Amino acid sequence: MDFYLQANNSYNRLEEEFKKYGKLIFCVDFDDTIYDFHKNHNHQNTIKAFDQGKWFDLKNINPDYVFYERPYSSYLPIEYKISTVSKYAKTCYLPYGYEMMNYIFDTSLNVDFFRYLHIFFADSYVTESFNKKRAPLSHRLGLRKTILTGHPIFNAFNKAQSEDNLFWDNDDQRFKIIWAPRWTIDTQLGGSNFLTYKDNIVDYVEKDKKRSLVFRPHPLTFKNFISLGLITSDEVDEYLRKFQNNEQLYYDQTSEYFTTFWHSDVFVGDISSIIPCYFLTGKPIIYCHTDAVDDNDIMKKIFSVSYNAYSFEDVEKILLDLQNGIDPLKEKRLKLKDELFEDKYVKYVTQNIIKVLKYN
Repeated sequence: MDFYLQANNSYNRLEEEFKKYGKLIFCVDFDDTIYDFHKNHNHQNTIKAFDQGKWFDLKNINPDYVFYERPYSSYLPIEYKISTVSKYAKTCYLPYGYEMMNYIFDTSLNVDFFRYLHIFFADSYVTESFNKKRAPLSHRLGLRKTILTGHPIFNAFNKAQSEDNLFWDNDDQRFKIIWAPRWTIDTQLGGSNFLTYKDNIVDYVEKDKKRSLVFRPHPLTFKNFISLGLITSDEVDEYLRKFQNNEQLYYDQTSEYFTTFWHSDVFVGDISSIIPCYFLTGKPIIYCHTDAVDDNDIMKKIFSVSYNAYSFEDVEKILLDLQNGIDPLKEKRLKLKDELFEDKYVKYVTQNIIKVLKYN
């Protein structure tokens, strides 16, 4: 179990900070999964939910549908809990991320939240099947609906193919590698090879000027490993200095990764919810194994046509082959991509969702 996933450690940290500073300031975005839409988008009709000490009453706008992106209400005020909102609007759930492990999948879906849910928008046939099997009677009676539409992230990802990228342009002839290690060593949450591979992969890239690397760790990676005593802040700073003013190495801290994926040649990483997106490019994936718990059916199929690495020696050999044009899994990979991700669940997700709302 990771340090701050243990309640006592979190409580003790808060208590220490309060004693030290005399106050606590709580921020919403714990893992950088959201950002300020007011700065990045032009939403004229945004409603301020909390103003002058009061929560905005959704009943004032008489909503037909209310969407939730997280399958729990415990963090919401009573006004916005699904048990309250379901009394006057049709509640919908559209997952904010793509579930890729049975452990996380089962934990996030088996909660009281779904008792009050009207429509579950499934991102894959695995999600659709799981949810229907979990509540067969309510589905047969029409009290609950699970409908496969695909995930909006696929829609947006597909549209990014022709857009410019921050690190690589269309004329870059180098062998372009993305490395995306996971943030936790907890194998129930996926595990990570970051500490083992971090120096090896940099050395490998710098051996050949025709190689380039975008390092894209999970936003929690350094915070978590420092808190566990697995690496120090000074060691992190020293490591990241390798990426400064280096024409071969790039440290990606941006929220946008779509264009980087499309401009790359290969993805190297631990298990991650961004892997299905990369799989849509049709490009090779090197899956770095940990002692993680089992993956769901879709991830197992993706990994069956990916290059599986159990050590950095494996990673190095696979990268060298791919750089030299040796890609024996290409045909199987492209065939599975077309089977798993039909165009209607990738290119037309928005239309699918609108159609569901129109008739439900």
